[in-house]
Amino acid sequence: PLGQAGIPSINPLAAINNVLVNNPNTDAGANDTQSETSIAVAGNGNLVVGYNDSGSLAFGDGNHFTGYSFSTNGGTSFTDVTNLPDDPSGDGDAGDPIIDVNRTNGNVYMATLGFNIGNLRVFRSTDNGATFGTPVNGSPGSTGFQDKEWIAVDNFAGTGQGNVYLAWRNFNSTNDMRLTRSTDNGATFGNNIQIATGGQGANIVVGTDHSLYYFWYNSSATPRRITLRKSTDFGATFGTTITAANLVGTGVNGDLALTGGFRSNSFPQAAVNPVNGHIYVVYNDVSAITGGDRGNIFFTMSTDGGATFSTPTRVNNDVSTTAQQYTPTVTVTPNGQSLFIGFYDRRLDPSNALIDRFGVIGSIASGSGAVTFGPNFRITRQSFPVVVGVDPQINTTYMGDYDQSATDGTFFYDIWGDNSDRNLANTRNQANIRSAKFSINGPGAILGFNNVAIVADGDSNGRIDINESASLNVSLLNGGTGTASGVTATLSTTTPGVTVTTPNANYPNIAAGLAATNATPFVIMTSPSFVCGTMIQLSLNVNTTGDGTFTVPFSVPSGGLGTAMPFESVNVPVNILDVATVNSVTNVSGLTGAVGKVTVSFFLTHTFDADLDIFLIGPDGTTVELTTDNGSLDDNYGTSCANRTVFDDAAAMSITAGIAPFVGTFRPEGMLSAFNGKPGNGTWTLRITDDLGGDVGVLMCWGLQISPLICNGGGGGGPVLDRANIIVADTLNSRLQMSTNNGSSWSIVGTQRFNNVQSVASNNTGSLIFVAETGTSRILRSTNAGSTFSVIVGPGVAPGT
Repeated sequence: PLGQAGIPSINPLAAINNVLVNNPNTDAGANDTQSETSIAVAGNGNLVVGYNDSGSLAFGDGNHFTGYSFSTNGGTSFTDVTNLPDDPSGDGDAGDPIIDVNRTNGNVYMATLGFNIGNLRVFRSTDNGATFGTPVNGSPGSTGFQDKEWIAVDNFAGTGQGNVYLAWRNFNSTNDMRLTRSTDNGATFGNNIQIATGGQGANIVVGTDHSLYYFWYNSSATPRRITLRKSTDFGATFGTTITAANLVGTGVNGDLALTGGFRSNSFPQAAVNPVNGHIYVVYNDVSAITGGDRGNIFFTMSTDGGATFSTPTRVNNDVSTTAQQYTPTVTVTPNGQSLFIGFYDRRLDPSNALIDRFGVIGSIASGSGAVTFGPNFRITRQSFPVVVGVDPQINTTYMGDYDQSATDGTFFYDIWGDNSDRNLANTRNQANIRSAKFSINGPGAILGFNNVAIVADGDSNGRIDINESASLNVSLLNGGTGTASGVTATLSTTTPGVTVTTPNANYPNIAAGLAATNATPFVIMTSPSFVCGTMIQLSLNVNTTGDGTFTVPFSVPSGGLGTAMPFESVNVPVNILDVATVNSVTNVSGLTGAVGKVTVSFFLTHTFDADLDIFLIGPDGTTVELTTDNGSLDDNYGTSCANRTVFDDAAAMSITAGIAPFVGTFRPEGMLSAFNGKPGNGTWTLRITDDLGGDVGVLMCWGLQISPLICNGGGGGGPVLDRANIIVADTLNSRLQMSTNNGSSWSIVGTQRFNNVQSVASNNTGSLIFVAETGTSRILRSTNAGSTFSVIVGPGVAPGT
């Protein structure tokens, strides 16, 4: 089956709305990174979201790194608040926010890192997250660098209710996991105690009996593991260390070695069932120390107060053994009957370059407490690339270390770092925060594009040519949680020279996780003036019974490809100057048709690849982005003129997922198919911009491979489908051919020869046939199954009159 340009199922629209949480218009220059999210449902239903925000540095006294937003309409929209207040000494905050709520008095607590002073900040809001007061020191007694804090409030009736607990990793001389608590509604914190030496990724939850469970990633043990200590006296003392799950991975902090060069971890996240007290833990892990699947999501639970844990269950249900999933979140409904796990997922991109957000809902049995997971479903509406090494305030491998989800008992709320937007200067993608909400019963059916196949065409060559009818089967994939029923679809196009002649079709019911194809083909027609080689843009408007309407865009190529011709530039070497733009050209001649496909390759040296923005410009000015700001602080594209970086739309891996020096073949950030159907002869330009000072390089060599477009006259009206006899125009022999067995065999119709058939029509049996010729402007008719024809419209009268 044919697919969209690139990867077939990258861009189906989900039914779940994705809402922007931060305001990108407040970002300052290159300081435009928002990541590492926390969310809580406040007392009046407000949603409060915290996140790292490098743009906050531009406001106030320049010592803030935490952004926060709140929603008063259930997540339909968010207000981005400029800054949190300074502490009494005038020091600000340095991000890593985590939020929890006191369900009794409505206090909202947000913990962050200190900006200059080595302690943790705890902010309190008494107006449901609209504003926060001056912070207090959450880690008294600890100095130096404190990191990766987590906060939890005891929300269960009885002694201990309202206590606020704060856990973190201390990087001073004691190098340990620590805990403090507040027993006065967050006014002060104390009882600073050590939980373990080493470790990272603290995560704490409070049980229904007020027990405090302290989880962390333990790299001191072999194998590395998720461990737990439990306190039954409100955090004063803790019991022995318990293993919740053993890990396979051995990377730093459980790093998964994900595609794209950004760091990851295997920190745990936990939740407590507020009804039965069961403890749930999620984490990610690899299948092997090297190679194998670099990320799956696992779930384990304890039904005995953390004494033992179940055998971990993999919750991502993709069939791939290499698709990467990472950074899970978990939340449980107040009635204890459902839980949600959210995670990043790359199953839609075989190269593990583009990223999506997926989720899964677990149903919790009222008696045994057993958890049964439904199908995984896609949350993001658009896949997004890795974005690292572009913000001067951000670690060059950082893209967020955790996220969080929440629930109010009616909806689940999920938030994540999302790189689908361009920055304000439109030079690259940037990191924003998006949110989604959906019913605790699941989002229902979510229909998107799976693939498209040409099942018949006018000249039977399996492609779409000029002046041709083509029949399409479009497969839809249900990526949701329920069966789609009553599915009908209407096909439309915006491509000039293309009309949809059979726009409507029905589909069978489509179960969650499965795909289905239209019961009868859609039919499109290209005109004699259609520009062959154009990517035909199509859209299905899909209606369902009970699950709403879906818009499903996809595209189909036209024409075929001739033999690729090489064109090597002689305009080399070219010095790549610091903070400047340079061009190198190559002249193309001898192409016998328009461009059908282009690949470009080059070798260049440069001492800081992330400085470079590289574009290919065609003879008519069409410009395609090859790579911008990739490679971090590493050097070079290619290692020699024999071992170059090659850009090809069909490559499995995106350049954004590659690692310098990028030897091999990669998908560009733009689409080289933008050149298809356009003139190839003339001057092509490779344009290289160095956009940051301090490093220079040399373009050593570059060249193109161009395949010319091959387009035939497509046989006019093509097949007449769903009839006893199918009649097509054989343009090579200027004859008609008929099939009486659904296309299995063909025979020539009569003896009449035709001059460039525009269209063919017949009745159900083929006894009555009409033929329109463009060469003579005649319409001919046969009333005897093609044995003889007579002219019914003569020369000079437009066919169709």
